[in-house]
Amino acid sequence: MKSRLPLTAFFLIFFCFFATAKGQVKPIDPGQTIHHKTPKVFVLKGATIVPEPGKVIETGEIVIRDGLIESMGKSAKIPADAYEVNLSGKTIYSGFIESYLERSDKKTPAMGRRPQQNQAEKPTATATSHWNPKVKPDFSVLEQYGLPEKEGETLRSMGFTTAHLVPGSGIFRGQSALIHLGNWSPGSVIREAGPVQAIGFEYGTWSDPAYPNSLLGAVALTRQTFYDAKWYKEAWKTY
Repeated sequence: MKSRLPLTAFFLIFFCFFATAKGQVKPIDPGQTIHHKTPKVFVLKGATIVPEPGKVIETGEIVIRDGLIESMGKSAKIPADAYEVNLSGKTIYSGFIESYLERSDKKTPAMGRRPQQNQAEKPTATATSHWNPKVKPDFSVLEQYGLPEKEGETLRSMGFTTAHLVPGSGIFRGQSALIHLGNWSPGSVIREAGPVQAIGFEYGTWSDPAYPNSLLGAVALTRQTFYDAKWYKEAWKTY
């Protein structure tokens, strides 16, 4: 008769090892594995700084910690943990930013009625135009409207230095523009044209039977337009 002692001893040793190893397993602290490396301290270096009207700091530095300005000056003390951004040749102004300024010639509608659309906002039909006139991604608010000097002066008097102009009608309304308000004029001091596409769930009413004439229809058209754009992109890849 063969002895079963060696086999029993093997299983006993394996069980003890497994139990010991299992007892040593500890939950992994996310903070000890994946770390967020997003900088919390920034230093803007080399720029001309205008902290207030009439005061100019040439080749200055601004220290920003957790979204707040910690220090500023000709030779500000730079923290050891700061992420440095070289802005040589740039000018930094203190001021507000108008993040969403609608521009259009439409009249303010009465309650329950759709805004009147100006002829300038109606896209000219071309071979690449969308079948629905409310979808006009090629419309440029900068080319059609810009910003009147009087309105720019009003914004500047309230402390605004930059404005984001957004087309004010349609569903896919077109290209917005980010502009500098200092002595603004068409074709000058434009910071950036077409940074985003503006979208709004605009729909008609009984007086405007053009599709869509309900919020549900506007959402459906938005979704379908994205699907069509995706299909068109894939079709060109195949072609």
